[in-house]
Amino acid sequence: MRGRFGQSPDRSMISIIIPTFNEVKTVARTLDALRGVRGDFEVIVVDGESQDGTPAAVEALISGFPRPLGLLAAPRPRALQLNRAAGSARGEVFLFLHADALPAPEAVESVEAALQDDSLVGGNFVLAFGGESGWNRFFTWAARVRRCFGLYYGDSGIFVRRHVFERLGGFKPVR
Repeated sequence: MRGRFGQSPDRSMISIIIPTFNEVKTVARTLDALRGVRGDFEVIVVDGESQDGTPAAVEALISGFPRPLGLLAAPRPRALQLNRAAGSARGEVFLFLHADALPAPEAVESVEAALQDDSLVGGNFVLAFGGESGWNRFFTWAARVRRCFGLYYGDSGIFVRRHVFERLGGFKPVR
């Protein structure tokens, strides 16, 4: 893995895992948002054979990033990418983010607070689409309705305890 990572696992941290495929236009903005997130975390970007310069864009940010930031390569589909990154992660908790997600400064602290309840195995964030267009408002509303039925997607930032993820065998590839 390219990036700044220590040798020993740190089970008190959260590993933020971001799968990419041709995300050069969005991943830098997401990583910039992560600069302002409080808490103890590492970031692993796992690229699925992008052809648009995504890996180079991430590599350019590694040395100046305020937290451990690494870059891995893995074949698609996304499940294989996520599983590869989880296998390299040092954290006790995984937070899976899409490359265009903009987490709030309190995102990691919110995950830590939620997981103070030992019976909770994971969760996700409320999804909001930026902008004032009717479509963005509609998609924000639809995401909240879906969430009431336990339906959510990676867009909303899914977090899970490492031991639960491993017990479930990770993500199942969907082709």
